[in-house]
Amino acid sequence: MVGKMIGSSASPNGSFTSAMTLTKEELTCVPKRYILPPSLRPNGAEYNTCLPIVDLSYLQHPLVRPQIIQEVHLACKKFGFFQVLLVMHCRVVSMSPATAY
Repeated sequence: MVGKMIGSSASPNGSFTSAMTLTKEELTCVPKRYILPPSLRPNGAEYNTCLPIVDLSYLQHPLVRPQIIQEVHLACKKFGFFQVLLVMHCRVVSMSPATAY
């Protein structure tokens, strides 16, 4: 890959002092030292991660509220985050044809 490589901001031992140094260099490609050889790269097929999704609309329901709070707690503890789903559960009102008019 052709592009601007590491410039004068590298320290004498060849390492950078911070990640900000790389952004200031305006590099157009990743320096080779940051690229793992194929044998050391993670294989996406090896992981079967189920990311947490929590429907916060259930917080309105007193019977399941403690369970939702527990789901949020466990998601934060295990992953450090969770995806918010906010589905408004509406009641379906059925009207007979006689009362509809």
